[in-house]
Amino acid sequence: MPKKANLDAEDVAVRAMNFSQMIMVAIASAVLSAGATYTYLAAQEGGDLAGYVSGERLFYKVAGFQDREDEEAFRAVSTDAVREYWDGRPCNSGWKFDGIEYGSKEHWDEVTRRKYKVEYHIPAWAEFNKWRGKKVLEVGGGICTTATSFAKAGAYITVADLSPKSMELCKERFKTMGLEHMAKFYVVNAEKLSEVIPVEEYDLIWSFGVIHHSPNPDAIVAQMRKYMGQHTVLKLMVYSKISMKLFWVMNHTRTWDFSRMDELVAHYSEAREGSPVTYTYSNQGAKELLKDFTLTYLGKTHIFPYEIGPYRRNQYVVEPFLRGLTSNRWSELEDELGWHLLMEARLAQPADEPSKTDDAPMPTCHKRFAAMRGLLP
Repeated sequence: MPKKANLDAEDVAVRAMNFSQMIMVAIASAVLSAGATYTYLAAQEGGDLAGYVSGERLFYKVAGFQDREDEEAFRAVSTDAVREYWDGRPCNSGWKFDGIEYGSKEHWDEVTRRKYKVEYHIPAWAEFNKWRGKKVLEVGGGICTTATSFAKAGAYITVADLSPKSMELCKERFKTMGLEHMAKFYVVNAEKLSEVIPVEEYDLIWSFGVIHHSPNPDAIVAQMRKYMGQHTVLKLMVYSKISMKLFWVMNHTRTWDFSRMDELVAHYSEAREGSPVTYTYSNQGAKELLKDFTLTYLGKTHIFPYEIGPYRRNQYVVEPFLRGLTSNRWSELEDELGWHLLMEARLAQPADEPSKTDDAPMPTCHKRFAAMRGLLP
């Protein structure tokens, strides 16, 4: 068994040998100063055992990550490999709850409740009720948590996903919820959307945490454009390049090498290890992705705040270093280190003033989306 040891901030600092380790020390010291105990597992005297969190092994690959950036790492990955990964376990499909039958209405209600508890910004960002009587195209439906929310709010939803297994679960979920008359389902590679889904104008194009898992996200954006008119709204979520998630993974794998961060965070981007493709984006990268559109919102949110062990047992225990925060400080952390990078856009119109510089300020619209900021875990 690995040996446990407790270090105070001074002991941790003594072990810092280079800049990368100093970052970890800063995080550890911050935790300690808040009154928490920084506990780590020692494989032997004086050495950490990477991959463990509070005695539980969460990270199985802790070495061998290459210093390749997103495009070099992911462009050559086949769509079949991506499909196989998501068919293996569609996102959130493994959630089970004591005393509730899997696949029942109560089960799907609990899935929705849990999803929006952890990712509380989704309802405010989606503005479900706004789309009543409107046509919504969701690119990457997963197990259709947001799709059923749109339908319950009265929207007519068309759902596209690469994974046949996900679409099976979606159809079953809509039927169980009595919403099947509100939806159409397509199994399709989103990079070739228009080859399968008839091209027509939608009121909303919605994709939440999906296109960054495709080898060619820019191809998907080009396809989405075909379904947009002058009044269509495009809402996307992609993963942020610099986030608390990145530092969390680097800390627990002991991989403090930023040249390897793209492959590292991609490998651990999902609850199931080993995603074959996961791009991450800086603000500038997001602007480049949507360079042919007019951006109306760009901002970060979502730091996962719970200890993993209890969370897997449907218990919500806030990480010690995040306890005691004010709502304002929590908002600031999410603004800077959020994992979800949100983008809202529309087709460029004649009245739009083109950006003259790369660092042109983006509207933040905080009042409009106030409900998705500062809600403490």
